[in-house]
Amino acid sequence: MAFTSLDAGPNAVPEVCTTIEEVGSTGVGALTITFIILVICGIVFLYKAVNSAAQKKYYLAACIIAVWASLADFAMLSGQGWTVTDGCRQFFYARYVDWIVTGPVTAIWLGLIAGAETTDIVAAVAGNVMWVASTYMASISVAEEVKWCWFVLSLCGLAGYILSLVRTYKPAAEARSEGVSELYTKMVWLTVGCTVGYPLIWLFSEGFGNFSVSFEVTTYSILDILARAVVSFMLFGGHDALGDGEPVSQREFV
Repeated sequence: MAFTSLDAGPNAVPEVCTTIEEVGSTGVGALTITFIILVICGIVFLYKAVNSAAQKKYYLAACIIAVWASLADFAMLSGQGWTVTDGCRQFFYARYVDWIVTGPVTAIWLGLIAGAETTDIVAAVAGNVMWVASTYMASISVAEEVKWCWFVLSLCGLAGYILSLVRTYKPAAEARSEGVSELYTKMVWLTVGCTVGYPLIWLFSEGFGNFSVSFEVTTYSILDILARAVVSFMLFGGHDALGDGEPVSQREFV
């Protein structure tokens, strides 16, 4: 756990804080590793997108997710994208700039893989945006009752997002083909597992303040690698299943 003295500038600490709890070497190391991994992933997925035909959209979405997330990590490594919340704790709002973009892209990406209806994809995106936006509001709230009201609202958005992935997208994937269903099942369960982990980390870091900033950053980084890199690389094993990217019902009549 690292502390730094109060100084002036764009990230000035509120007057009530003489010191702030700041990310330490462990957290910086985790951010560095995550940044490198995501940059490499972005390059690999971009290469696959350029050299793919109908599967281009899947790899391009994976590239966008990895690259945008790496930009947030770079901002945090550069000492940018943070402020101080009530309790004199360093708060990385750059992470929410990441999530508000990569969350909806992930919802669209998984919807395309599953072959879900447009309205179902929109519902998943809405749930994801509500989750991220409400969690951000909870993080910056000073009044405790307001903070926890926002957190409850974020869980409602999270529940809607997860239900879309599990109850709406999955039947669509099963309707495409057995191969697509198996691929989607692997991708979605790891995605859901990571997604559930984010509010748990928030609860004991920005919520109750039990986790140090470094531990918070490190655990978020682990989830980022799993949710962005590992899930995306599962696409390589589903090349034959995805085929030409068209629903089974359409291919049968070609």
